[in-house]
Amino acid sequence: MTALPIIETQAGDVSAYIPTNVISITDGQIYLEADLFYSGVRPAVNVGLSVSRVGGNA
Repeated sequence: MTALPIIETQAGDVSAYIPTNVISITDGQIYLEADLFYSGVRPAVNVGLSVSRVGGNA
């Protein structure tokens, strides 16, 4: 089964209750930023905050 939860945060605050719980039960997250998008970076993925907990053997 695959799930793709999408969370929108208030002012980019990933430490709020819902985002931290979703992060804790998923195998990673892709963090998108509007500032990157508007500066021409597409896809607007913040690689510093994006995480994958699935290893190379998955």
